[in-house]
Amino acid sequence: RQGMRLRAARDAAAPAALSAVRSRGLWFGLDLHPGHGRARAVCERLLGAGVLAKDTHEQTVRLAPPLTITDAETEWLIERLLETLAATEPLRLAPAAHPSSFAA
Repeated sequence: RQGMRLRAARDAAAPAALSAVRSRGLWFGLDLHPGHGRARAVCERLLGAGVLAKDTHEQTVRLAPPLTITDAETEWLIERLLETLAATEPLRLAPAAHPSSFAA
């Protein structure tokens, strides 16, 4: 039941940082778009927000909340997860200091 609530909230928000989501019950694999940084950085931001998550294969964030998670805790997790994903901006290359520096 809680897994369905978490999946529905994620689907409704449709964070731009995610390219795919896999779930079975409360286990989630959240795949990041390559341009939105690495999963490790997202996991570190989630940890700062009080959520334990594991990075896998550089672009995947794994979530495995306890089976005893309550409705209130699920809502708390959804808020932290969506806030963190919304703050995951696409990576941008810095403009070259001298665009013509490679010109011969």
